[in-house]
Amino acid sequence: MTPSPSQQAHAVHDVPSGQLRLEHDIAFSILVALGEADAQAFVRDVARSLQHADFLTALTVTPGGPPTVSAELPVNAAMFGMRSLPFESGLLLTPAGAQLAPRRLAPSGSGWAEVGGEATVVGAGQAESRLDYKFAVAVNLVTPSSEHWGTRALLKMVELTAASVLRRVLERFPRAIEAAANEAVAGVRAPDLH
Repeated sequence: MTPSPSQQAHAVHDVPSGQLRLEHDIAFSILVALGEADAQAFVRDVARSLQHADFLTALTVTPGGPPTVSAELPVNAAMFGMRSLPFESGLLLTPAGAQLAPRRLAPSGSGWAEVGGEATVVGAGQAESRLDYKFAVAVNLVTPSSEHWGTRALLKMVELTAASVLRRVLERFPRAIEAAANEAVAGVRAPDLH
Protein backbone atom coordinates (compact mmCIF):
# COMPACT_ATOMS: atom_id res chain seq x y z
CA MET A 1 0.00 0.00 0.00
CA THR A 2 1.76 3.13 -1.16
CA PRO A 3 0.22 6.57 -0.86
CA SER A 4 1.03 9.01 -3.64
CA PRO A 5 0.19 12.51 -2.36
CA SER A 6 -0.08 15.72 -4.36
CA GLN A 7 -0.58 19.04 -2.64
CA GLN A 8 -1.46 22.64 -3.31
CA ALA A 9 -1.50 25.50 -0.81
CA HIS A 10 -2.24 29.21 -0.92
CA ALA A 11 -3.26 32.09 1.28
CA VAL A 12 -6.47 33.98 0.61
CA HIS A 13 -6.18 37.71 1.07
CA ASP A 14 -9.83 38.71 0.40
CA VAL A 15 -10.91 38.21 4.00
CA PRO A 16 -12.14 40.72 6.58
CA SER A 17 -9.55 42.72 8.48
CA GLY A 18 -8.41 40.83 11.53
CA GLN A 19 -8.55 37.43 9.79
CA LEU A 20 -6.05 35.34 7.89
CA ARG A 21 -7.32 32.49 5.71
CA LEU A 22 -5.05 29.71 4.47
CA GLU A 23 -6.26 27.01 2.10
CA HIS A 24 -4.55 23.70 1.45
CA ASP A 25 -5.59 20.83 -0.83
CA ILE A 26 -4.16 17.32 -0.72
CA ALA A 27 -4.97 14.28 -2.88
CA PHE A 28 -3.58 10.78 -2.60
CA SER A 29 -4.40 7.16 -3.41
CA ILE A 30 -3.85 4.00 -1.39
CA LEU A 31 -4.08 0.44 -2.71
CA VAL A 32 -5.62 -1.90 -0.12
CA ALA A 33 -6.29 -5.63 0.04
CA LEU A 34 -10.02 -5.10 0.62
CA GLY A 35 -12.88 -5.94 -1.68
CA GLU A 36 -14.94 -3.00 -2.90
CA ALA A 37 -17.73 -3.39 -0.30
CA ASP A 38 -15.28 -3.64 2.62
CA ALA A 39 -13.30 -0.67 1.27
CA GLN A 40 -16.48 1.43 1.00
CA ALA A 41 -17.44 0.51 4.57
CA PHE A 42 -13.94 1.58 5.67
CA VAL A 43 -14.00 5.04 4.02
CA ARG A 44 -17.54 5.69 5.26
CA ASP A 45 -16.52 4.94 8.86
CA VAL A 46 -14.68 8.20 9.60
CA ALA A 47 -13.88 7.34 13.21
CA ARG A 48 -12.21 4.14 12.02
CA SER A 49 -10.44 5.53 8.95
CA LEU A 50 -9.05 8.53 10.89
CA GLN A 51 -8.22 6.67 14.12
CA HIS A 52 -4.48 7.16 13.51
CA ALA A 53 -4.79 10.86 12.62
CA ASP A 54 -3.07 11.91 15.84
CA PHE A 55 -2.85 15.46 14.53
CA LEU A 56 -6.63 15.79 15.02
CA THR A 57 -7.93 16.17 18.56
CA ALA A 58 -11.42 15.53 19.93
CA LEU A 59 -12.53 13.63 16.79
CA THR A 60 -16.25 12.91 17.12
CA VAL A 61 -18.88 11.55 14.76
CA THR A 62 -22.39 12.55 15.85
CA PRO A 63 -25.29 10.58 14.32
CA GLY A 64 -27.87 12.54 12.40
CA GLY A 65 -29.11 13.27 8.95
CA PRO A 66 -26.35 13.60 7.83
CA PRO A 67 -23.91 12.61 10.59
CA THR A 68 -21.54 15.37 11.74
CA VAL A 69 -17.78 14.94 11.94
CA SER A 70 -16.11 17.38 14.31
CA ALA A 71 -12.56 17.74 15.59
CA GLU A 72 -9.86 20.30 16.24
CA LEU A 73 -6.87 20.95 14.02
CA PRO A 74 -3.73 22.34 15.69
CA VAL A 75 -1.90 25.12 13.82
CA ASN A 76 1.16 27.04 15.03
CA ALA A 77 0.69 30.74 14.28
CA ALA A 78 4.26 31.93 14.99
CA MET A 79 4.32 34.48 17.82
CA PHE A 80 0.61 33.94 18.47
CA GLY A 81 1.43 30.36 19.48
CA MET A 82 -0.31 27.08 18.89
CA ARG A 83 -3.97 27.38 18.05
CA SER A 84 -6.47 24.55 18.18
CA LEU A 85 -9.03 25.28 15.48
CA PRO A 86 -12.42 23.52 15.58
CA PHE A 87 -14.19 22.26 12.48
CA GLU A 88 -17.47 20.52 11.61
CA SER A 89 -18.34 18.68 8.43
CA GLY A 90 -21.41 16.78 7.29
CA LEU A 91 -20.73 13.16 6.31
CA LEU A 92 -22.51 12.30 3.07
CA LEU A 93 -22.52 8.83 1.54
CA THR A 94 -21.82 8.66 -2.18
CA PRO A 95 -22.26 5.68 -4.52
CA ALA A 96 -18.49 5.02 -4.47
CA GLY A 97 -17.57 6.17 -0.95
CA ALA A 98 -18.16 9.23 1.20
CA GLN A 99 -17.86 12.99 1.19
CA LEU A 100 -17.17 15.57 3.90
CA ALA A 101 -19.11 18.81 3.39
CA PRO A 102 -17.60 21.64 5.48
CA ARG A 103 -19.87 23.63 7.72
CA ARG A 104 -18.92 27.20 8.39
CA LEU A 105 -18.59 27.90 12.08
CA ALA A 106 -19.34 31.29 13.60
CA PRO A 107 -16.09 33.24 14.07
CA SER A 108 -14.97 32.97 17.67
CA GLY A 109 -11.84 32.53 19.73
CA SER A 110 -8.57 32.27 17.86
CA GLY A 111 -10.05 30.87 14.67
CA TRP A 112 -11.70 27.90 13.02
CA ALA A 113 -11.11 25.43 10.21
CA GLU A 114 -13.20 24.12 7.33
CA VAL A 115 -12.53 20.54 6.20
CA GLY A 116 -14.07 19.09 3.08
CA GLY A 117 -13.17 16.19 0.89
CA GLU A 118 -14.10 12.97 -0.76
CA ALA A 119 -13.04 9.35 -0.52
CA THR A 120 -13.76 7.25 -3.58
CA VAL A 121 -13.31 3.49 -3.81
CA VAL A 122 -12.27 2.00 -7.15
CA GLY A 123 -12.24 -1.80 -7.46
CA ALA A 124 -8.78 -3.04 -8.47
CA GLY A 125 -9.39 -6.77 -8.66
CA GLN A 126 -11.33 -9.40 -6.74
CA ALA A 127 -9.91 -8.57 -3.30
CA GLU A 128 -8.23 -5.21 -3.90
CA SER A 129 -9.39 -1.63 -4.06
CA ARG A 130 -7.85 1.76 -4.59
CA LEU A 131 -8.88 4.46 -2.14
CA ASP A 132 -8.72 7.92 -3.75
CA TYR A 133 -8.79 10.75 -1.22
CA LYS A 134 -9.09 14.49 -1.82
CA PHE A 135 -9.12 16.89 1.12
CA ALA A 136 -9.56 20.66 1.05
CA VAL A 137 -8.72 22.39 4.33
CA ALA A 138 -9.16 26.10 5.05
CA VAL A 139 -7.77 27.62 8.23
CA ASN A 140 -9.16 30.94 9.44
CA LEU A 141 -7.02 32.70 12.06
CA VAL A 142 -8.16 35.72 14.03
CA THR A 143 -5.30 38.25 13.90
CA PRO A 144 -4.66 41.88 14.82
CA SER A 145 -5.69 44.52 12.30
CA SER A 146 -3.01 45.02 9.64
CA GLU A 147 -3.09 48.81 9.27
CA HIS A 148 0.56 49.40 10.16
CA TRP A 149 3.64 48.24 8.23
CA GLY A 150 5.05 46.41 11.26
CA THR A 151 1.80 44.54 11.79
CA ARG A 152 1.65 43.58 8.09
CA ALA A 153 5.20 42.19 8.31
CA LEU A 154 4.26 40.24 11.44
CA LEU A 155 1.15 38.86 9.74
CA LYS A 156 3.23 37.76 6.74
CA MET A 157 5.47 35.81 9.15
CA VAL A 158 2.39 34.29 10.81
CA GLU A 159 1.04 33.35 7.37
CA LEU A 160 4.27 31.62 6.33
CA THR A 161 4.64 29.76 9.63
CA ALA A 162 1.01 28.64 9.76
CA ALA A 163 1.06 27.55 6.09
CA SER A 164 4.20 25.48 6.69
CA VAL A 165 2.73 23.83 9.80
CA LEU A 166 -0.58 23.15 8.03
CA ARG A 167 1.25 21.57 5.08
CA ARG A 168 3.27 19.29 7.41
CA VAL A 169 0.14 18.31 9.34
CA LEU A 170 -1.79 17.41 6.18
CA GLU A 171 1.18 15.43 4.81
CA ARG A 172 0.43 13.00 7.67
CA PHE A 173 -3.07 12.21 6.34
CA PRO A 174 -1.94 9.47 3.90
CA ARG A 175 0.12 7.61 6.53
CA ALA A 176 -2.70 7.82 9.09
CA ILE A 177 -5.28 6.44 6.68
CA GLU A 178 -2.87 3.78 5.42
CA ALA A 179 -2.28 2.57 9.01
CA ALA A 180 -6.05 2.36 9.63
CA ALA A 181 -6.54 0.56 6.29
CA ASN A 182 -3.88 -2.00 7.26
CA GLU A 183 -5.85 -2.71 10.45
CA ALA A 184 -9.05 -3.05 8.43
CA VAL A 185 -7.33 -5.57 6.13
CA ALA A 186 -6.11 -7.54 9.16
CA GLY A 187 -9.64 -7.49 10.61
CA VAL A 188 -11.14 -8.85 7.39
CA ARG A 189 -8.48 -11.57 7.08
CA ALA A 190 -8.70 -12.67 10.74
CA PRO A 191 -12.06 -14.53 10.35
CA ASP A 192 -10.56 -16.39 7.35
CA LEU A 193 -7.84 -17.85 9.57
CA HIS A 194 -10.25 -19.78 11.81
